[in-house]
Amino acid sequence: MLLRELLGSTPIYKIKGSSQRVIRGLAMELKSVGSDYLYIYMGDSEDLSYEDHIKKAVELGAVAICIGKEDEMLDLDVTFVRTYNVKRFLSAVTRNYYRNPSQGIDLIGITGSHGKTTTGNMIHSILEVAGIPMVTIDRTSCQIGDNPPYRHTDCLNPMVFTKVLKEALDKGIRRGIVECSYTTIREERLRHLWFDSLIYTDLYTYFQNREKDYHYLQIRKTLIDHLKHRKCPIIVNMDDYYARQLESKLIYGYGIFDDQTIVADDLVLYPDRSHFTIHTPKGSANIDLGLPGLHNIYNAMAAIGWCVVEDIEFEHIKRGIQRLEAFTHLKEGIDITGKISIQIHKFASPNEIPTMIENLHGACEYDEKVIILSVPDCEDESISRDIGRVLDESGRHCILTSDYKDRYIYIDSAKAIGKYINKSTLHYEMDRYKALKKSRSFTKDGGSIVIMTPRN
Repeated sequence: MLLRELLGSTPIYKIKGSSQRVIRGLAMELKSVGSDYLYIYMGDSEDLSYEDHIKKAVELGAVAICIGKEDEMLDLDVTFVRTYNVKRFLSAVTRNYYRNPSQGIDLIGITGSHGKTTTGNMIHSILEVAGIPMVTIDRTSCQIGDNPPYRHTDCLNPMVFTKVLKEALDKGIRRGIVECSYTTIREERLRHLWFDSLIYTDLYTYFQNREKDYHYLQIRKTLIDHLKHRKCPIIVNMDDYYARQLESKLIYGYGIFDDQTIVADDLVLYPDRSHFTIHTPKGSANIDLGLPGLHNIYNAMAAIGWCVVEDIEFEHIKRGIQRLEAFTHLKEGIDITGKISIQIHKFASPNEIPTMIENLHGACEYDEKVIILSVPDCEDESISRDIGRVLDESGRHCILTSDYKDRYIYIDSAKAIGKYINKSTLHYEMDRYKALKKSRSFTKDGGSIVIMTPRN
């Protein structure tokens, strides 16, 4: 490929030398440079000076050198290309060299604080059952179809994953998954990658700083700009507080608290596995998941949600999810030692809550019990009093979380209810997903979690 073709739509502002040179390869490390290569200098050499570094690249065969806006164009018989953003240049030039393979593959971008790799594994398992080959790319491995995984220290480098996508496309594979971490998006490595669908496993962070939280969310929201067209689906964990800040006409939600496209109920967590009932537009099913942990149920909902939206046969979805016990590495970090049951009960108005909670006493296991209440708007002080008193008698822990309608109404109503809770340990948690994870930590040796949430 000629250098001038390779430089199309790349962020350059000055060229010194011929743009008619034939380029036979790309490199961003000296050890990878070959004859007639374009070498991209990333400015991070510790062993050599800038001048010695560039001369070494030329000795190894580079005929064109990309440098940053502050770097000097040396008097050498090569073409120098100066860019105002080396990372963007790397993404663009790699796309051009491999002729934009992401346009020919239906790519799923998976992002979130947790669960990206596991959700990708689940989708891969389902499509394998359905007989649909795919390419998967995460931070440390790439896999094309049934081939053994290719291990690399940085598979999310554009030079690595774009080449892998091109190889997959050449083999006739038309489906793919790319794990999109916060760092990968922020460093603009995915800038010239195009997706057909997105999955947000969650959007919350562990930062204790609202400004950092907001920045983290905004960076991940930019993935929506990488969708190929407006009809591309976005699968979102709607139990996450920030989920409603994503703007798209084609958001498909999954969760436990509300009536979403994908809903799970009757959850049971065991030390080595889990069980739940899934409800989808394609039907409902009891799922025996060979993976433990609440997070893996959420990951399963994300994977099932994507497959339902993509019209994968429901029987393939069930079989693909339930064969995951083979992935033993997904069982790490589980500290559950007893059975935990999670039940969801919906109310139409705040007046129903006291009676509903009283009626639960004979229906659930209550050795160690946590009640999570999605706090409704309680305008009547007597309703707040009745709810607070019945909660106080019902569990060792009570978590008041938001119904996501209005942040300030939640705060006022939660305080009004909370002042009547004295015997139970009271917790406030705006984010429903965090509230559920907190309740699981209280019951890890066995117990019951009862969720009270408004009916949509």
